[in-house]
Amino acid sequence: MKRFRFNASTLHREKICDRFEYPMQLDMKKYMSTKSDLVDEESCLYKLSGVVVHSGMVDAGHYYSFIKERNSLKEKWYRFDDRSITDFNPNDLPVETFGGDKTSSWYDPTTDPYRTRNVYMLFYEREKTKTPEEIGNGLQILKDSVPKDLLQSIRQENTSLLHERLHFDPYFLVFLREVVENLSVTETSECPEDDFVLQTLKHATNLFFETIVIERNEQSCLHWIDILSRHYLLHLPACKWILNTLCTTKTNWFCSYFLESNDTWLRESLKHFLETVLSVVSIREDHLLLDYCVSLPPQLDGVIPFEKWSNYDLQKLFLYTSNIAPEHVEKLKPYNVSDVHGWYKKNEISLKIEEIGLPQEISLKIQEGIKNALNKVEPKQIPTMPTLAKFTTYLFRIMEDTRNHWRRFQQYWSLLDFLTTKCGDTEKHYILEHHKLVTRLLDYYMGPYTLYKREDERVTLGVKGVTVDLSSFFWLLSHAICSCNNFAMQSGSRSFDMPPTLLTSYPSPLFNHDVEFLTNNELMGSFIRQCYNVNAIREMIKHLSWEDTEKSIYLLAAIQEFHAKIDTNSYIILLRSILELEDSLQPLRISILLTNKGKGLLHSSFFKEADEKAFQLLKLFLDLGKAKPLVASWLKKNGTLEQILIRYDDLFMRKRRESYKTFKIELLQTLEENNTPFPPISSPYEEIPSWTQ
Repeated sequence: MKRFRFNASTLHREKICDRFEYPMQLDMKKYMSTKSDLVDEESCLYKLSGVVVHSGMVDAGHYYSFIKERNSLKEKWYRFDDRSITDFNPNDLPVETFGGDKTSSWYDPTTDPYRTRNVYMLFYEREKTKTPEEIGNGLQILKDSVPKDLLQSIRQENTSLLHERLHFDPYFLVFLREVVENLSVTETSECPEDDFVLQTLKHATNLFFETIVIERNEQSCLHWIDILSRHYLLHLPACKWILNTLCTTKTNWFCSYFLESNDTWLRESLKHFLETVLSVVSIREDHLLLDYCVSLPPQLDGVIPFEKWSNYDLQKLFLYTSNIAPEHVEKLKPYNVSDVHGWYKKNEISLKIEEIGLPQEISLKIQEGIKNALNKVEPKQIPTMPTLAKFTTYLFRIMEDTRNHWRRFQQYWSLLDFLTTKCGDTEKHYILEHHKLVTRLLDYYMGPYTLYKREDERVTLGVKGVTVDLSSFFWLLSHAICSCNNFAMQSGSRSFDMPPTLLTSYPSPLFNHDVEFLTNNELMGSFIRQCYNVNAIREMIKHLSWEDTEKSIYLLAAIQEFHAKIDTNSYIILLRSILELEDSLQPLRISILLTNKGKGLLHSSFFKEADEKAFQLLKLFLDLGKAKPLVASWLKKNGTLEQILIRYDDLFMRKRRESYKTFKIELLQTLEENNTPFPPISSPYEEIPSWTQ
């Protein structure tokens, strides 16, 4: 109705409240072309069906509508306002919508003489509509103007769009969440595939990964994960299903949301969800994993490059022996267990091996190794791989791929750590021995500088100037090493108490690969120098040093070699860990480390600056002197510490003042009160040897 205009005189917008009357029925015939024979009088009649009203002025107003009900026997009208829908009498339309002057019994020029309720928009509907055939008086009309295939395609797209809109509708998702939340789940170990609860959990999980996660609504996702966790905790078949599903490349859920997602909260919550699932499967299927492990042939160390191990693990059988070089064994890669088993049954194994093109003496060794393996374990005797074994194998298979996701792989290592340390001894031994966890981790850390030849170029972790977060990785490595024999335990040359760092009553062996890595100067030097997780490295050092003279000296040399490159706090933690270790070698380590010779801690070079590191070393001597009598006994017997305090007393006083004065008195008093005799030491080492990089 063009109720608003701009007044050029006042330069303001204003509302036109003039009276405007409109009919209930509108005849449009006089506006139609008279040349057309198809114009029908009835088709030109329109009846009012709706009115939009504006109430108020130009800067402040309100819109509401009067609408006639369609397809009703009686002509009923309703008023549609923001908060209510009420009946309306169409006879009141003139008063409510025409506008114009107000009706008043007296004249008041100070008030607005116009009604501010005015019609803004009118809607008319044709009373009678004829079909094209009726209008054309029997003439043919064009049909099927759109090809059927195109029409079908458009309908499918529109239907798909409608489904997606409904699928992502927040009210619909809330409804589904409440349905799943109220699902009655009882503790279940077995159920048929078409079980209602199992199918519901499957659909709910699919909905979560395919729809809910895409919205990236943290509160909604966490609510869903909490619901699913509570249900999965009671339902073993559902737990097995989700682990098997995550192992497939069809869904790719694990990599998409566990490695590629930038949302830390999502990766953490999914990790906790999977820990719940793994704990259920571990408890209920421990016996199956044990039977499977017993059925496998013994793991032979030092045979095939472990980057190829997963290829053989999937075949459930290793086709090699310990006296065959890796480059020869690798030629068996194109063949699987079924192939070799067929050769063996047909007495064609000699011919087939010779066709591979290996030297005769190597061929004979391989034949013998295959025969031995197949005699021990027939393929038909190997039990079906349990769910936990499948999922673990999958985690190891994608380990190398995590190098591309180094910004987001912390949860991956934490999940593998949970499998290794929290799921039971059977799982621990399966991962440590069957998958050779320690060797795999050490090789992973070495990256392009691994001790093994690789056909492909390995991706380096991180970028220049950005520190990679390897704290979770080192916790896993530390727990793995502390679940194995250390070097002294492995040699079995003498009896002694088990190290306090040992995490299991039945430790796994250290393989030749592990020994080779852990005695590599480049790797151990990097551990100390980078110190990504000082607490994890501390536990590894304590475990490897226990009752082992060579490794104790080796690790002491590594710590002292790189002391200037690590922060003071980490340095003190590492020193404390090795000095506090209470085994038969503690006196030796104390006497070699707390000396003024070579790189000993009492060498004057550590104190001549009286800096923070020097002061922290003195505090370490005080703490250990109180807690470990042997330390105080050696410091008192050696006498070098007192000489250092005298020599650098003025320097410490200038830099530390009263705190140093009080500290010095307490330290000297601790040494004076100690009466513990220091035992005699029989060792070729008098000082820390030099480190060879």
